Amino acid sequence: MQWYRWLFAGNREFARERFERMAAYARQRGIRFGVVILPVASAFNTDGDYQLADLIGQLEEMLQSLGIPSIDPAPRFASNPRELIDDTEHPTDAGNELLAGFVVEWIRQGSGLGDSAHVESNQ
Repeated sequence: MQWYRWLFAGNREFARERFERMAAYARQRGIRFGVVILPVASAFNTDGDYQLADLIGQLEEMLQSLGIPSIDPAPRFASNPRELIDDTEHPTDAGNELLAGFVVEWIRQGSGLGDSAHVESNQ
């Protein structure tokens, strides 16, 4: 977990600037833009608690302050993160299927793409 915390802390302003640039690029071209925050399997403890939740909260606050909608699918991965995310921290086929379904649901529910919004899965 320390690596993720170190990475985020050392790149917060760099990330903010990049998100601002991506959002501006999208707005200028009429492209809807949002961020999917991918979960990290090693951040789930045996109780399903997500050890990076505070860091994700900081990222969500940053995105919201920039008017960029985001989604956090981590709660949907909590029941079996090792089946859904591989050892390289990339979604497995089953994880990609779950993630795709979540993104489709987000879009269908009026995702807020183009507006400031955040959706978190509680399922």
